[in-house]
Amino acid sequence: MQGNPIAKAKTVGIMVLFLIVLICFANYVKAQPGLTTMKAIVILAIVFIFIPISIRKGLIYATQGWAEEQPSGREAMAKDPRSPILFLRPFETDHTSHISLLSLVSPNAPYEFQLRCVFSSYGPLVAFECPDATLPPDGASRLYAGDAWKEEVAELMQQASLNVFWIGEGKSGFKQELARGLRILAPERIMLVFPRCPWYRGGRKAREQRYQRVRGLAQGNGSVQLPHSLGRGIVVCFDRCGKPLVFRSSLRLMRSPECWSVSKAMKALSAQGWPYYGEGE
Repeated sequence: MQGNPIAKAKTVGIMVLFLIVLICFANYVKAQPGLTTMKAIVILAIVFIFIPISIRKGLIYATQGWAEEQPSGREAMAKDPRSPILFLRPFETDHTSHISLLSLVSPNAPYEFQLRCVFSSYGPLVAFECPDATLPPDGASRLYAGDAWKEEVAELMQQASLNVFWIGEGKSGFKQELARGLRILAPERIMLVFPRCPWYRGGRKAREQRYQRVRGLAQGNGSVQLPHSLGRGIVVCFDRCGKPLVFRSSLRLMRSPECWSVSKAMKALSAQGWPYYGEGE
């Protein structure tokens, strides 16, 4: 899908503004007779590196306080009459950053903070907590499963209006949940998110390989039909007829491409009448 030209223009405008600030700073340095090149480099590092890092560190402590006050998944579902949106991911991704300016606002798993903002207009975002976690990220409201966690996950999958699978690197437990979801859920209740891989981890090729593994699971576990290739796509969801819809994203500063693609997908689904099932089913 093509990016929004207005959003692209805004992004280019912000980059140009940042470049103008750098040029003005360089001219200021030249105008100072006693300012050596080394001193200028130190000032530049303070302005553009150390100050943002200090802000980020301070916000980590604030984020921990917000996470402690965040309602549990059961509380969130009890307060919100809408059907929940279940977020499933490998536990290893709970503290993975996806770069954007909004990452400064929530340094602890910023992609989850952004997802919560996106889904707040559609229903309470809930997720099962990692058994070894000491503090939940500032994102989806957490559910705490007991020994019968497999049954609890399957039951909530059926209750949720949408099941969002974050296809990151993880252990076999998440693969089992994904296979179960592909087997028991109708396609229109599934959203697959394939986060970008950095170049040193294989880049787009590694992401395509991850997609092909999921496609193989889908072919062997249910009625979900996925496109032959992911290409530059990030999000795959389905319309009310089960037809796959692929969404990609261009550069965004205030949201990661993954969360921006999720936002575009939800707007497209809502325009088609999502949720397709009645509330509370």
